[in-house]
Amino acid sequence: MRAQGFLRKEMRICAVVGCSSSTYQLQKWRKGFCTSHSCHRASQDCTCPDLFQLYPFPTLKGDPEKRKEWVKSINRKNPKTGKNWQPSEDDRVCSKHFVDGQPTFRCAAIKCIYQIVKAWVFLRSSD
Repeated sequence: MRAQGFLRKEMRICAVVGCSSSTYQLQKWRKGFCTSHSCHRASQDCTCPDLFQLYPFPTLKGDPEKRKEWVKSINRKNPKTGKNWQPSEDDRVCSKHFVDGQPTFRCAAIKCIYQIVKAWVFLRSSD
């Protein structure tokens, strides 16, 4: 029996602990109605920007130092080993954790993410 051919879309989520930004949330939001433009967000009439973007980690070959900074700043541990977590090629960081809303030349390092993550964790813990 042949396996059925189908495209499998991976759901990607933000690697920052406690953040629930995901491709699922984006898809669900895009299916909603835009009150600003009186149309569905998926239509061409809606020019609203997405709620957030998901950015891949720098690659080991492309920029290993920046990748190390991102991993260190996220400060996530592997629950099984207790060692520092290492991102896979599917892991992402959402734009909410960048000072500029995206990794930029001025703020490409995770130091910008680190500041936001620390503030976010502080705010969440004071709820």
